[in-house]
Amino acid sequence: MKYDLTKIDAARLLSKTLAAAATETEQARQVLPAIRDQIIAAGLTRLLQPVKYGGGEATIRCFIDACAELAKGCVSSGWCNFVWGGHNFVLGDFPDQCQQRIWGDDPTVLVSASIDPAGTARRVEQGFELTGHWRFASGCDHAAWLLLGAMLDEGNGPEPWLFAVPKSHCEIVDTWQVVGLRGTGSKDVKAFGSTTYADCAMPFSKSVAPHGALAVLIIVGPVLGGAEAAVTRFEERLTTRVTAMRNKQKDQSIALLRLAEASTDVRTARLMVEAAADEIDYAHANGGGPDGATTLRIMRDTAWAAQACRRAVDTLFSVSGGSALHDSEPLQRFWRDVNAGSNHARLNWEDFAEIWAANRVSAIADGR
Repeated sequence: MKYDLTKIDAARLLSKTLAAAATETEQARQVLPAIRDQIIAAGLTRLLQPVKYGGGEATIRCFIDACAELAKGCVSSGWCNFVWGGHNFVLGDFPDQCQQRIWGDDPTVLVSASIDPAGTARRVEQGFELTGHWRFASGCDHAAWLLLGAMLDEGNGPEPWLFAVPKSHCEIVDTWQVVGLRGTGSKDVKAFGSTTYADCAMPFSKSVAPHGALAVLIIVGPVLGGAEAAVTRFEERLTTRVTAMRNKQKDQSIALLRLAEASTDVRTARLMVEAAADEIDYAHANGGGPDGATTLRIMRDTAWAAQACRRAVDTLFSVSGGSALHDSEPLQRFWRDVNAGSNHARLNWEDFAEIWAANRVSAIADGR
């Protein structure tokens, strides 16, 4: 595992191209094929992929930073990179036969997902048969495979499993008419007795549960990058207004205070995310993942960081005036995208705050 500065530099350079194409990406409601190809060529989707298939096996912090840099140009594109890259990490735990099926002919192939066990599965002669309706499969337009969660009953009651399924075996339903993250193409997936291979399935207990902290933390990368870009854009706008505002000292003072508040929120979020990523990387370097208490704290901190980013963009947008409403103004896009991203179910502050607090109080009561 390494922190690859060349990939961060590549993401930073590519973000300028993403920014120029951001409006077209929103209109297409998916990452543009040309943009997808450039992200793949830069190796950014493969940062967490096993080295055996040409992946980077980079640190989690490196991956989060790369997604954040892309998001500074276009949050939707940074979001899809976190999805594609994160699922490459998950597939690293799947059987070798499954990895060969997916990456053997083309190790750059993209994998989308809807992991919540919204479907049902049963064993059949050649593998598994899935039926269900899944939502929010970000980046699915460009994916060849899907990771889908489903309940499987092996005789001891239903248990959640994760299945790698060829996208050609499923139906993509275009439901993605949204206010934020428009370019992610996070459409629905339907399966009616769709089949996949016996070696392309793992129970959640071995595929999802061991990476609980990581699965939450990597979501916040594009949110963080979008909030940082919003601060930078607000600074640019404010700089052009300084001369005009010299005779309106009170208005200028309010704008400057809001800038300070927002940038402090985003900076604090950045530090918390970096600290959490370092903890996960340290645990992985020592042959495991964070313990249960650390996992809950990382989930809590990640949810807080996402809400701090949302609070920051709300603060900035509230004092940006009517000119920020125009489609041509990047600030309104960052505001919409950060709000949409921080609304992800796994970034719910109240849920993780309550779970962490209950666990902490129980541990103290038990003398742990």
